[in-house]
Amino acid sequence: MSYEIAATGLNAVNEQLDGISNNIANAGTVGYKSMTTQFSAMYAGSQAMGVSVAGTAQSISRGGSLVSTGNALDLAINNDGFFVTCDSAGNISYTRAGSFETDKNGYIVNASGAYLQGYPVDDTGTLQTGTVTDIQIKNRQYPGAGQQQPDFYRQLRCQRRRYRSHNRTVRRHQQQLVHRQLHHHGV
Repeated sequence: MSYEIAATGLNAVNEQLDGISNNIANAGTVGYKSMTTQFSAMYAGSQAMGVSVAGTAQSISRGGSLVSTGNALDLAINNDGFFVTCDSAGNISYTRAGSFETDKNGYIVNASGAYLQGYPVDDTGTLQTGTVTDIQIKNRQYPGAGQQQPDFYRQLRCQRRRYRSHNRTVRRHQQQLVHRQLHHHGV
């Protein structure tokens, strides 16, 4: 009887070690959530019969650490939620791994080639709720709107006040241009 009790304990610890091994093996996996093993005691009446694994838990909704990668399409979810992806066969998946890139047609895809899903945005930037679809970044060219008549005389005179004022006008114009481009790209 005591041998069987010891064997149940060894089996339970073996399952816990499997979970720990998974945690170590996936330490570098983007979006991986660690596992924990929960134990319970087995009783037959008042007689202890050993230990069993009550279950393994993976905290999939808990946020991990955010790391800057330099890739504009590496995304993260800070609270509850998942990215929705759809593969070429139409299978929907939910993931917290946010490593994405664009394919040759401008669609946002993950490393497996599954398309990132989201609500589309119309040409005015209005979100079209209802049905999610593959997200595509359209490569559009927008002409810059430069200053119509630059005032070279003021700039060349090097008067600090006027030079700074001119510089602010250019910066404000550049910010509006960047905002306009992002708005047209649906970002």
